Order: sequence, then structure tokens, then C-alpha cells
Amino acid sequence: MKRILGVCAVLIAVTLPLLAQDADDNRRQHDRDDARREDSRGYERRQWRGRLSSEDQQRFDSYYSRWLEYRRTNNREETRNMEKRMRDVMARNNIPSNVPFDEVASTGDREDGGHYRRERSRLSPEDQERFDSYYSRWLEYRRTNNREETVNMEKRMRDVMSRNNIPADVPFDEVASRR
Repeated sequence: MKRILGVCAVLIAVTLPLLAQDADDNRRQHDRDDARREDSRGYERRQWRGRLSSEDQQRFDSYYSRWLEYRRTNNREETRNMEKRMRDVMARNNIPSNVPFDEVASTGDREDGGHYRRERSRLSPEDQERFDSYYSRWLEYRRTNNREETVNMEKRMRDVMSRNNIPADVPFDEVASRR
């Protein structure tokens, strides 16, 4: 009887953290999905353009264009500096920090297909094929709750993204090919 209780205690101790972590992952994904759809005050996506005064918009656009150039040349220090400046302008104008910069910039370097659509063009055909393979397996492993393989595929996708200078916060589905 003691042995059975001991085995049950071990199973519970191992299972509960995994369940809690999966619930946290799901909650984070839902939060990201909600943030993409609209902010806490009900503004639809891309409704932030034109919300700044002309001076702030001009300032923000200047930071944004430099930010794009620094990202293109992989100048991380200056990229972070421009991000801080853009977030300061956003905060002064009560724009939530989770709103993507291209939704505030008047020039908007965004295509309608997705926030990071430009990132997909950064991959060579070989890396895109590799990433897509990892992504499809990752989806399957998530569906079957195979945690170990899910983590393995995430690491592989992040390696491909890192090699191609794609920021770690870019969602996997924005890098994967649309099929």
C-alpha cells in the first residue's frame, strides 16, 4: 500500500508541473492572439496611425525608419536605442507597448498578410524548407502533447531564425510558408 501511494505521489509530482506549464503556454498564446486582434481599449489592428500629433508622428517615423535600417544591418545596440525612443513616444500618447511599431508609423512597412511578412523573405529556399519541416512537425507534436519533441522542434526553428537574423519574438507561423 505504501508503495502504491509512493508511486501515485511521484506521478502527481511529475504531472502537475507539466499540466501547469501547458496551461501557461496556452494562456500566453491566447494573450498574443488577443493582443494581435485588438488592444485593451477595443481599437482594431492598424488603428494607431494618425493618433499622434504631427510632431510626435514625425519623430516616431524618423525613429522607425532608422530602426528598420539598423535591423537590416544587424546593429543591435542602435536597434534597441530606437525601440526605446519609439516606446517613449507611444507611452506619451497612451499607445500600449504591445502594439507593433509598423501600426503606429505613418509609412508602415507592413504588408496586409501579417506583421512579420518581410521575415519570410529573409530565408534561403533551403532554410525555408527546413523551417517549414520543423514547423509542421512542431504542430503535430503539440497536437499529440509530445512535449520533448515539441521543445526539440522549437529549438531547431529558433536556430534557423537566429541564423537569418529574425527576432526571437516573431511567431513561428509568421516565418512558416503559407500553404
